Amino acid sequence: MLVDMLPFLIPVFLIEIALLIFALIDLFKREHIDNNTRIIWAVVIILFGIIGPVIYFIFGRKENPVDID
Repeated sequence: MLVDMLPFLIPVFLIEIALLIFALIDLFKREHIDNNTRIIWAVVIILFGIIGPVIYFIFGRKENPVDID
């Protein structure tokens, strides 16, 4: 039965890994995020599987804050 599902599971697994990698790269490239928030987002991205990166891209990926002087 598992062999029958492989054509479906392999692309899903690859998409999950790609989302995980892209989310972590994006998270660690953003300079305006403090370290505590970054660690929390990294845990969410890694532990929640395919949902974690989606949550990060929807809620955690804000533009750089504007400094008003």
